[in-house]
Amino acid sequence: MNVHCNISGLPTIPSLSERPATFDLCNLLALMLSEMKDENVVVKAQRSYAENFNRLDSSAISRKRRQLRHGCWVKRVRKTHRLIPDIYKKGVRLEEDQLLDREWDAVSAALYGEHGLFTDFLGSPAWGHQCLNSGAIAILAVLNKVDELVTVSNIANYFSPICSESTIRNGAKKLIKLGIVRDVSGFLVLSEDWFVLLGGYFRENPCCLDRSIKGKRVRTVEREAERIRVTGGALNKSEKEELLSLPCVRCGGESSVQEHFPAKRFLVDLPNHNGRFVIWASCQRCNDDTQQFIQELPMLKPMNISIQFRAGVDPWSIYKARSNMLLLDWYAAVERNDVPSAIAAAQEALNLYAALTDCCLSHIDKHVHQTPVKKPRQRIGRKYRGRRQTSASQLPRW
Repeated sequence: MNVHCNISGLPTIPSLSERPATFDLCNLLALMLSEMKDENVVVKAQRSYAENFNRLDSSAISRKRRQLRHGCWVKRVRKTHRLIPDIYKKGVRLEEDQLLDREWDAVSAALYGEHGLFTDFLGSPAWGHQCLNSGAIAILAVLNKVDELVTVSNIANYFSPICSESTIRNGAKKLIKLGIVRDVSGFLVLSEDWFVLLGGYFRENPCCLDRSIKGKRVRTVEREAERIRVTGGALNKSEKEELLSLPCVRCGGESSVQEHFPAKRFLVDLPNHNGRFVIWASCQRCNDDTQQFIQELPMLKPMNISIQFRAGVDPWSIYKARSNMLLLDWYAAVERNDVPSAIAAAQEALNLYAALTDCCLSHIDKHVHQTPVKKPRQRIGRKYRGRRQTSASQLPRW
């Protein structure tokens, strides 16, 4: 393995006998290989790569992975199945050429190893079309790791096995124009306030921070919609633990099972039939007490209703408040064996939940909510609030 060029203090990038056509493809290949390091396969969704490289959707990532696959750099072992994303391993090129394989292992370690040049840039707004170009990111990565003075030619030479000189020079022009880097007698030097300038550029350019925040929001909705499609909205392990830490919704005792309201048999036709807003914590005794009553009720189907909310109102907060009241009516009707009142409470909750599921599914938050109904004035448990979106990771960490 021959080292083409090196800069003191930086990981070595060897000369390569073969490489994909563009720097972006080389970069993605290096990341995928670094993620294969322990298991020899990488299980990762396109949405996750889109987040790594600040893409609003995953179409560009899909195209690049397809190019790597057609070039025999990687091989897809299994396509996406339910909630399991694509599984990739090394392609024929690397499997059959041990020297090339070692060369690319060195490249992946240099870019995305523990102290790799781009490791801290994953998820940064710097990536993506019309933000900082890949050459600018490469220059920033180098300048933040070297103590010696370097020129554009030095950096272009260093990255020459995987990147064209024009990409590096265009990156240098952009950084100098933004004031992030200064040209001092031919040497590139970071400005004293470069981090502030970079942060300002991220905030001002809608392709950077705005796209990153919007992309994360879009992918969160997509992941939740896919999970609901596959599981019917069933709670995951941590959500179940959170739910069962609450007291029984009927008697206030220690809970041990999940209770549906409206009853599960009335929800089967809805895509989110196990959603967190129809599941409540219950003790086994209270759950058993209602089983026969529910089975003897006629089958209920959601009716089409029209609902409107003012701007800024969270529809699900309205549903939580109303469903709490309806659940009080439901249990009171069960105890009186009052079938008409029980049907009225369940039907109203079913109609409202079906309507909100159709129009507002993407706004369901991630916490389990439950209000005790046996003693409505007593404050039991905690109030669970939605997670606050932070921007602490929006700038690259050095």
